[in-house]
Amino acid sequence: MIRGTTILWGILVLLVSTAMFLMKMQVQTLEDSLAKINRATRQDREAIRVLEAEWAYLNTPVRLSEQSRRLLAMEPLDAETIVALSALPLRGKTGTAMARNAAPGSSTPAAAKPRGRAAAADPQAELASLEGDQ
Repeated sequence: MIRGTTILWGILVLLVSTAMFLMKMQVQTLEDSLAKINRATRQDREAIRVLEAEWAYLNTPVRLSEQSRRLLAMEPLDAETIVALSALPLRGKTGTAMARNAAPGSSTPAAAKPRGRAAAADPQAELASLEGDQ
């Protein structure tokens, strides 16, 4: 009987030891994967910080205005280029006023051509000249 109990305890100890070893291996595997995830999270957060810094630099107003002047040839509006809505020509019944004002041989209507600093200083005089062309 003592031999039977000893063998039973031996088998029980062997089973518990094996179960504990397998559990330890699973825990180590999970800890390794957790460490990889934490490392990847740190790298992603660092990349986000770098991207936010780049975004802040790229969106500075001074840089954007310099880029727009250099690449797009954009300039700030002058007070002469802003007119009241009532000063704009109305569309006709058969077509737009812009189509009637097109220069001969030009695909761009005269009113749609961009105006730079050489535009008329008096918008009322320009409107009167447009109305006279009709």
